[in-house]
Amino acid sequence: MMLTFLPAGAVSAFAEENPLTYDCGETPNTVTATLSPNSGGNGTYTLTITGNGPMANYDGYKTSSNNSCAPWCEKIQNITRLIVGDGVTTLGDDILYYGYYDYSSDESYFFHPDLHEVKLPDGLTCIGASAFCYSSDLDEVKIPSTVTKIKDSAFWGCTGLTKIELPPQLEEVGYNSFYGCSGLTEITIPSSVKTIRSGAFEKCYNLESVTLSEGIREIGTEAFRSTNLKSLNIPKSVKKLGRDIVDGCQHLAYITIEAPSQL
Repeated sequence: MMLTFLPAGAVSAFAEENPLTYDCGETPNTVTATLSPNSGGNGTYTLTITGNGPMANYDGYKTSSNNSCAPWCEKIQNITRLIVGDGVTTLGDDILYYGYYDYSSDESYFFHPDLHEVKLPDGLTCIGASAFCYSSDLDEVKIPSTVTKIKDSAFWGCTGLTKIELPPQLEEVGYNSFYGCSGLTEITIPSSVKTIRSGAFEKCYNLESVTLSEGIREIGTEAFRSTNLKSLNIPKSVKKLGRDIVDGCQHLAYITIEAPSQL
């Protein structure tokens, strides 16, 4: 009999390559997350969400009294692919965002994924807060037609996005949801949207064209601040405008408010 002994480091490295599975449903054992190493052994991962129903929501900021971040949070910065299976109805808040305060250094630290690929299923209704935050290499996301809500900061800092098609059933664009998406040049807000929250498209520096459909009721503060808009047409359905919605839009030549306006 011949026995072969591996170095301790080799055993540890092998163990780390095994997929990790987590319960992440709003109710137990309904939705599961699997973290699998990508091929090539480069230390990156694919997060696959499967099951039926909504995901749990997490708090992306860890403190001494609060540790409710996603269970895979310490691997977030190495996640390059997100695959969501049929049957999952919502993406939870802060599933790909993690931060904490280090009292010894008096510093806050934040981590976000290095996403290159996202696949979302038909039947998904909600994209959670900070879902794809700071994924600068993400150049395309197909949002299912069933999505009705995009929550706060969902696409914050996704500078690689050059085009996004908002779904026809969308009801609300959340606070800062597309903040800093400097690759966007145009956007159409469908008539299903009732509210565009504050800062929704702020600092989308190359955004030249925004089409606001009849049916929108409220445009929040600084919604299009510091963009490259040339003009803006505000439908007569709009009842409320926040302050400074086009502050810093240096190339804006005119704004048209349709009559009879309810403002």
